[in-house]
Amino acid sequence: MPAPGSSPGQAFSGIQAFLDPGSPLRFRLRSSPFVLRTSEDRSSFAGQVARNDGRGASARFRHLRPGLFNLTEYRHIESKMNKDPYLRFEGLYGRLIDPMLVGLRELGKRMSAPKRGHRVLDVGCGTGAHLDLYRNCGCETHGIDSSQSMLKVAKRRLGKDTALMIGDATAMPYENQIFDLILCMLLLHEMAELVRNSTIAEIKRVLKPGGRILFIDYHETRPRFFKGWINKIIIEVIELLAGSRHFRNYRHFLANGGLPRLIDQNGLMVKQRRIVAGRTFGLYIATHNS
Repeated sequence: MPAPGSSPGQAFSGIQAFLDPGSPLRFRLRSSPFVLRTSEDRSSFAGQVARNDGRGASARFRHLRPGLFNLTEYRHIESKMNKDPYLRFEGLYGRLIDPMLVGLRELGKRMSAPKRGHRVLDVGCGTGAHLDLYRNCGCETHGIDSSQSMLKVAKRRLGKDTALMIGDATAMPYENQIFDLILCMLLLHEMAELVRNSTIAEIKRVLKPGGRILFIDYHETRPRFFKGWINKIIIEVIELLAGSRHFRNYRHFLANGGLPRLIDQNGLMVKQRRIVAGRTFGLYIATHNS
């Protein structure tokens, strides 16, 4: 922690926060832990990022959560980010997988009905293709992902218009109740059970009262013949290629009820639902259950 009585500016002497082509937001922590405790601390942090970024980043990162920026936490996060499962595959993902998901994203956008000025967060934003739809609708867009290589692609696609951060979906660096709409597409199935629930808890924390969540993921029921079977085979191959742990989590997700059960377990209410692509994908608009 900063020494008692030190100013936020002095506390930055031990931190080099920077944006570079390899990572939209990354931290090099070189001395003692630093915690953002006040609005002044957050303003000072945003100013430091802006000076390194040179593109007015202070406005884009004004919603950072106090108390998050701790040396131990960020060493742990950066260590995890160094084990990037998408390293060397981000280009292939953008060329092969993203085009296959265009229809799902468009349907999700129609269901979520974004409005100009809405603040939208994509949890697990990947290459930024999903956020791009909402940016083009005039929304204020934010994205977080654990993969530096995917964020490289997102940075090139979205440029300075979107606040992109590398981070952990179970401990997101945003203040409470600030987003009108949160996107969560093809993320939960690849997580372990406890991580799924922790991620949804964080999504609920940063969602405004009356805000909406768009969940898109694999559907848990038997696929419809013939189209559904073909889609299922493609999905299984992709999930197998993603690695044994990823595949186990995917199978556990489906075997344990998929999105409907997760939404119910976490105290959310379904407002809209669409099951598509031969019953292989589900899209849900959910809100706080109040």
